Amino acid sequence: MWPFRREKTRQSIGRYMSAGTLANSFDRRTIVIGALQGSVGVLLAARMGWIALAETERYQMLSESNRVNLSLIPPRRGCILDRNGTPLASNRADFRVDLIPDSLTDPDRTITELGQLLSLTAIEMRDL
Repeated sequence: MWPFRREKTRQSIGRYMSAGTLANSFDRRTIVIGALQGSVGVLLAARMGWIALAETERYQMLSESNRVNLSLIPPRRGCILDRNGTPLASNRADFRVDLIPDSLTDPDRTITELGQLLSLTAIEMRDL
């Protein structure tokens, strides 16, 4: 021990705090920490409930707009030609139309209109 430091003994500790006081301070700390954790849990549960009940429409709209992603991705290459100059692969625009059967009010009319817009044959329209 250092020469100027006084060594604590059981008698000096007992004079200031008893064993019961130490146990009570531990119990108080436990209750305070538990109350803080419980309040954080209640706040998180309340926020989850608010998002689930009050803001349902907003998040449904965000998820729908996130599901459909329209982006133009240009190809990284040019035309690929064989040794005679005949194109093997060329760059051209391709488009895709997606239909969700459950969201169609009149499927027959929709297919007819698509057939007219896309110049589909009767066989291609039947395959739809």
